[in-house]
Amino acid sequence: MYKKIMSLMVISLMSLSYLFAQNSVISNALTTGNIASISAYIDVHVSITVLDNENTYTKQQAEMILKDFFAKHPPKSYATVHEGTSPEGSKFTVGNLITTSGNFRTFFLIKQKGSSFIIQEIRFEAQ
Repeated sequence: MYKKIMSLMVISLMSLSYLFAQNSVISNALTTGNIASISAYIDVHVSITVLDNENTYTKQQAEMILKDFFAKHPPKSYATVHEGTSPEGSKFTVGNLITTSGNFRTFFLIKQKGSSFIIQEIRFEAQ
């Protein structure tokens, strides 16, 4: 019993460590507008909201949407405001993105898929 509990704790800590590292990568990518770093974590399909436009896109379409967003709104800085976990086990991150053309509230919904965490929803809302 003790070994099972310790194994579960180690697996949970490894998952949390990976998630925090992933959040750091996403934060850095938002600061620099690095679409490739964000894209590495996007699921096959992802829901994206940019201002009032909301839709579900393939990974390739999502990359184009993000590229267009960052071309129109070059980032200056990003700060995570809140991170949490839903009752279903999904992780979310809320942050503030400051760009040359305005400030945006960001939201990322991340779910575990196998041994990886993947982005299933991205939102950019004007502040």
